[in-house]
Amino acid sequence: MIKVPCSQLEEVRKNPNAFAQKLLSDNSQPAGGSFGMFSCWQKNVKDVHKEELVITEAIKALQQRFMNYADNNVNRKKQEFLLDRMMPYFEEFNAHGFVLEKPMVRIKWELIPEVSLTGNSPLLVSNEDFNAAYFFTEGPLDWQNQLRFPLLQKYLAKNFFNCETKDLKIGTYCLSENTFDLKTYDEVDISIAIEEACDIFNKIKNTLRRVA
Repeated sequence: MIKVPCSQLEEVRKNPNAFAQKLLSDNSQPAGGSFGMFSCWQKNVKDVHKEELVITEAIKALQQRFMNYADNNVNRKKQEFLLDRMMPYFEEFNAHGFVLEKPMVRIKWELIPEVSLTGNSPLLVSNEDFNAAYFFTEGPLDWQNQLRFPLLQKYLAKNFFNCETKDLKIGTYCLSENTFDLKTYDEVDISIAIEEACDIFNKIKNTLRRVA
């Protein structure tokens, strides 16, 4: 099975053939990578959502984790920013009346035979009016035209929330702006996104077949 991660979909979109070539060259490469400060922040936030920590404990745990990073002006500035953004996030979360449904689910959507969209979902929440799924961003992000968002709306509405696609809002929470930015794609937008993704996936598949 060929796996295309949601997080890489925009790069794949620009050059499907390059992604296929990378799959071939990466077959023998070990997986892994560093766990950045923003990732640490997100983990602790999710631990609060899961009621494994209270907010003050999460902030203290984050301070302890940050001690493992190099002590320099750039890191100190980022750490101060992240520590300062945790309480406002939960205030905004509560102001929207959200409750956690699940911190994350694994995505596995075989859009065409032998090629699947994979990766981790956004945070999954709901309130009395709608379901929502959002990624965290440190700063403003022009995300509305990214291919993954309408696809994830379709997948999560069907496979997690068991609702109509129109009843799920998807988007981001921006730490620097302390705001949710959510939208609902209509069926036309979603159909166009699925068609484009299938075309991209076929290009990857055909490239791999040619070099096999």
